[in-house]
Amino acid sequence: MLPAYLLILLPFALWFCGVHTRVLNDEFYAILFAASILVITTHDAVINPDRRLTLFLGKISYGICMYHWLVLELILKYQLAGTGKEAFYNLKLYALTLGITLAAAYLSYRFLEKPFLKIKEKYNRNPAPLKNA
Repeated sequence: MLPAYLLILLPFALWFCGVHTRVLNDEFYAILFAASILVITTHDAVINPDRRLTLFLGKISYGICMYHWLVLELILKYQLAGTGKEAFYNLKLYALTLGITLAAAYLSYRFLEKPFLKIKEKYNRNPAPLKNA
């Protein structure tokens, strides 16, 4: 199990620390991140898909996809994470982006998506089958 956790953490640690060489470029990191996703999704011991957190993230996943880039662009435009020359700039940038994106996705799910899903359920019910007379 330790190799699985190392495979998951290694690309994040190297990339966040800014380790780049001729071999360790963005394409190589993309392969490492893909391997991490494969390990995470195929080993139930790493992330159990039936836990409350993963079920919650599944419910708000549409909002996460919709709001992520908007939130990131606004944070960068208004320099909410700083100027990029600070030591913890990436950490602040990613934490702010993740936090605000999750909050926006939850609020969107709660106040926009959920009411429409209730309306959909109301009109999507299958009528009782007609009895042969």
